[in-house]
Amino acid sequence: MLLAGSAGTVIDMVQSFTIIAQAYTTPHPAELAQGISTSLTATAIGLVVSAPLIIIGALLIVVGAIGLVRHRKHADPTNPPEP
Repeated sequence: MLLAGSAGTVIDMVQSFTIIAQAYTTPHPAELAQGISTSLTATAIGLVVSAPLIIIGALLIVVGAIGLVRHRKHADPTNPPEP
């Protein structure tokens, strides 16, 4: 899911460059703008989706590490739990 924006960007940019490559004359800017616009939209959607998920994932890793440290501290027989 996180790479969907990048995949959309690449596909739409390839389509835009294909228009340029296959044109016998100078392509109309509107033809290119459509592909570039779609490409940038896919990138923006990918960023909007992935940025919060990356932050949430990092927070879960930190919370898990804190829990693991607490668990090991209480599981150590030489270090009794604090009252």
